Amino acid sequence: MRGNAGCNPRFSSGFERDGRKITFSEPVSTRMFCDGKMERENQVMEILPKITEMRKNEDNVIFLSNEGEQLLMVQKNGNE
Repeated sequence: MRGNAGCNPRFSSGFERDGRKITFSEPVSTRMFCDGKMERENQVMEILPKITEMRKNEDNVIFLSNEGEQLLMVQKNGNE
């Protein structure tokens, strides 16, 4: 998975998927400091390793914790 959380040009994380079950590795990114924009990026970096399940609808991919709590929702880019 790769993306932009508002500051650094890109973050990425490897993952393993089996149906709706998914496990992410620790994410990596460039480490620029962006005044006022680091909070969201830090949240994404902390959330990815806690994700254990994913669900899709027409427009979004929803990532859940082991307890079924929604941790992250991202817009699909058209490439599945």
